Amino acid sequence: VLDYGCGDGGFLQSLLKRNTTHRIHAIGYEPFAAQAQRLSQELAIPIFSDRAPLLEEYPGKVDAVTLHFVMEHLLNPRQAFQDASRLLRKGGILFLTLPHFNSWERRLFGVKWHHLDAPRHIHFAEKKTLKTLAAESGLTLLSAKPLPYAHGFAGTVPVLLSGRFRFSLFVLALPLGILFSSIFPTGVYGYCLQKE
Repeated sequence: VLDYGCGDGGFLQSLLKRNTTHRIHAIGYEPFAAQAQRLSQELAIPIFSDRAPLLEEYPGKVDAVTLHFVMEHLLNPRQAFQDASRLLRKGGILFLTLPHFNSWERRLFGVKWHHLDAPRHIHFAEKKTLKTLAAESGLTLLSAKPLPYAHGFAGTVPVLLSGRFRFSLFVLALPLGILFSSIFPTGVYGYCLQKE
């Protein structure tokens, strides 16, 4: 399993904790070299900060690539899809999550919506765009569905109340965010793709 754009390593850490049978070989890609080095030491797994050695060492060897809230940060999402396709074995899975710009959650909160997060979030790919990127990369979109993700709602509440994100208000709003996203899961979408 390759976590592409692994950030703070949270997903990899949870994966390793559940890997009691040691059947999962986890690796990561994080473009910030210092962060990649720190995570590699902390998690005791390979975390690449350069795509070239990753692509050279693992072509066609990866069963699953994950991009959790990564696409909206990328200057070149096409490259991420091409990398995933090159790394995945035939039949391998690419799973990504990203904020859903056309959600009613975003329309409700407008410019204060937590997932806008400018300038870090630079674009919001929708299903049509992802299908195009998939087709260009030899991938097929298997499913696209909303996910109950509380952080969009809970992260917006502090901005509405105080004009900026405040962690204490976020924590207080989290139970309401969990309820809201369970009933109306539209702010985040999950996409599952497969290498042809």
